[in-house]
Amino acid sequence: MKNTRGFTLTELMIVIAVTGILAAIATPIYTNVTNKARAREFMGVLSELQIRQRQYFRENREFLSISKGDFSSTAAQKLGLTAETHFFDYEVTTTSDGYTATATLKENLGRAKQGAQGTGNS
Repeated sequence: MKNTRGFTLTELMIVIAVTGILAAIATPIYTNVTNKARAREFMGVLSELQIRQRQYFRENREFLSISKGDFSSTAAQKLGLTAETHFFDYEVTTTSDGYTATATLKENLGRAKQGAQGTGNS
């Protein structure tokens, strides 16, 4: 009887094919999960920002501006925004009758910049 050790080329090709199929299935699922996490941060921060801007406006009759990515600023502290953000940099610019909040995808995520805007008036 012949004593053979190791894998045949066919067995190795089957393992590689199965691994490729699993990777092809798992990658879109992972991407979908990370996009949902980004959307949760985006919606949560902008919702909180809108509520706090309106509260501040009722008390002070003005909106506050926040520089891009600067939640440590005096304006952000007045609004009570101290959250660490992982996926987006937020910026708030004010006009005479409202404000515009912009969320820009952070550069260190390895993707092109994406932005979204929301406006509010009181």
